[in-house]
Amino acid sequence: MGILSNPETRSQIASYISKYGNIASVGCFVGGLIWFLALSHPAYNGGVYFSENALLPGLVNTGFQGVGLRTIIEEYQAELKKSNKSEGQVPIDWLKKKLVSIGLEVHEQMYQFTYPLNLMNNQTVEGNNIYGILRAPRSASTECMVMSVPLRPLSSGLAATDGSVAIMLALASHMIKHTYWSKDIIFLFTQHEFVGVQAWLDGYFEVQTSSYVKAERLPARAGLIQAAINLELSGMSFGGIDVLIEGINGLLPNLDLVNLVHKLARENGIRSTIHHRPDLFSKDLDKLVPHNILTTFTMMANLATGMPSGNHGLFLRFRVDSLTIKSAPGGSSGLNSVGQLVEGVFRSINNLLEKFHQSFFFYLMPCTYRYISIGLYIPPFALMVAASLIQAIMLWSRFTFEVDTKKSKLIANQDQAFTSDGKFTDDTIHTLRLPDNVVQGVYSLIPLIVGCHLSGLMLLKAPSLFGGGEVKQMPAADTVILGGLAGIVSSMMLIRTVLRKEEFDGINWYLFKTISLIYHGLTLFLLSLLNISLAAIVAAFTVPVYTVIRPTSYKLLTGLQMLLLLLISPVSIILICQTLYNVVTGNAQIHSLEFFSLLTDLQHSVLYAIIDHLVYKNYLLNIVCLVLYPTWLMFWSLLFMNV
Repeated sequence: MGILSNPETRSQIASYISKYGNIASVGCFVGGLIWFLALSHPAYNGGVYFSENALLPGLVNTGFQGVGLRTIIEEYQAELKKSNKSEGQVPIDWLKKKLVSIGLEVHEQMYQFTYPLNLMNNQTVEGNNIYGILRAPRSASTECMVMSVPLRPLSSGLAATDGSVAIMLALASHMIKHTYWSKDIIFLFTQHEFVGVQAWLDGYFEVQTSSYVKAERLPARAGLIQAAINLELSGMSFGGIDVLIEGINGLLPNLDLVNLVHKLARENGIRSTIHHRPDLFSKDLDKLVPHNILTTFTMMANLATGMPSGNHGLFLRFRVDSLTIKSAPGGSSGLNSVGQLVEGVFRSINNLLEKFHQSFFFYLMPCTYRYISIGLYIPPFALMVAASLIQAIMLWSRFTFEVDTKKSKLIANQDQAFTSDGKFTDDTIHTLRLPDNVVQGVYSLIPLIVGCHLSGLMLLKAPSLFGGGEVKQMPAADTVILGGLAGIVSSMMLIRTVLRKEEFDGINWYLFKTISLIYHGLTLFLLSLLNISLAAIVAAFTVPVYTVIRPTSYKLLTGLQMLLLLLISPVSIILICQTLYNVVTGNAQIHSLEFFSLLTDLQHSVLYAIIDHLVYKNYLLNIVCLVLYPTWLMFWSLLFMNV
């Protein structure tokens, strides 16, 4: 007889798991969390290096001298002021003349963007993308590189990009004089931030990513895009550069490209940072490790949102390695040195004989010169999630053991199964209603599980249902948010009402929690392959709470469990992470955080997530509505089952 089919052996295993399962769960989660945090320690991560030797970083003499940069900035600022008077436009015609005078092949693309959800009364905005192509004299236009700059009117409220415009025009004038280019170079000016970039990429690859952005086909193209560098520089001098690498849906560029920029920045005497957090060169580990942990958290928080940290992020959707070089506050670095850095980057990419592929695409960076690879962060993450699976195994063994025990007693004592008048006793009725096998028990829970996921699907469709217009002078944005909130509250109340009317046997909550924990663990593992940052943040909040949730007859304990679940709901996680990120990056102080301002920030975050989903196909909203919220609702339902 098999080990698991032997009732005595199975009862011993169940007893052993019940005795040590809780200790093992706590040990796995705490150990995994500490291990994950310890990866920011220099002893547990790796130093960066170049996997692609063909890059030859820093082995060329850059010839860029930055002649006329100040003149270009002054001319552009004057043209920008003239254009700003006509509905906040940018000097498109001036840029076209400049590119033509340099000798580039210049083209223009028109596109239209319609606001979703009746925002701005479905206003349609028109835009122009200007790009010039430097045809490589040593190739047949089979490969190319892209240098992009966002054009921002004075009324945009965003940081100026006059330095980027000057760098691009000066570099174009310098690069066209040389014949060593083996790849075409595209100099791209885009409007309306992400919208303009998406319109240009749709035209270049001849696709339509979103129905809200309609772009013309490009009149001219180059070859396969090897890499793209987006520039967001302000003025003639700044304190250094901030290298932004996060792309759409948590995608990252090849680590070789990131290392290349940081290495050339150091060689040119430019301070490079990650999200404005400079490297801390200290032998005091008590200071170094917390600093690196916070730097890693800022990167994970950006990756978890699924939105790019710069215009480069949309290139990654098309498997084009890209990043953004953004100016940092201060005045220690000049525009000329950044121009030499950018020239060095393009010279190195020009040496490549194939696409970036040898280094990592899944990694985290605690500082600019160290990295945490996928092989390092997956084991501690798996250990954290294992806590849920251990609890599931413990409940599974308890469920099967109690069913077998009760039915065995009923068969052995059939004379006690009836009352004096020949009817079944209450205990007998309860035992007979137990499932004959696990499959029958799972079938009885399918309606509840399907109902939780249908609630998530309705929440996903809520913006389209409630975003059709204004309601009693209420703005469309508020209508969408309140409609989604109403859907969440109604689904929570509906589940509670159904469970009160439906007779769920007390033993069924064991099986239901087992299924919920297994489902939760598997979804986290799958999510970690797409976006480890989002999966790790969700696991840190939900795993310890989900493992302790259980139905109880004590109202006070039920209320405390309800409060715990509300604190780790998807909306609460967004609010907590957003607050922590603002504090870590210096965008807010702890003493200045007010309740109503936090709610306003939360409203904006949710609205932006909906817009990003509709326009840029960010899958964060899909994950929240179709995976995270149904899972949370399943554990919410667990509280109202009979004990």
